[in-house]
Amino acid sequence: MLSDKLKTCLTGGQLNYVLSLEGEDWFRPDKVATLADIHLNNRPNLGSSKPVDNRPARANTTMVNVWGNWR
Repeated sequence: MLSDKLKTCLTGGQLNYVLSLEGEDWFRPDKVATLADIHLNNRPNLGSSKPVDNRPARANTTMVNVWGNWR
């Protein structure tokens, strides 16, 4: 029952990965969590900033004015 509940929190890719390994069986919640972590850590990071031409990657930053005026 806990494994089924945990599976409802997984992304589509994580869920497909876990289900493909389960086959006709079922995994305990700790195994489901471990496999979800493995899937997450081994997929390409689509939003990463990779260095280009040996220059360090730059982070995108945004300044937000929370008070409504600048002082």
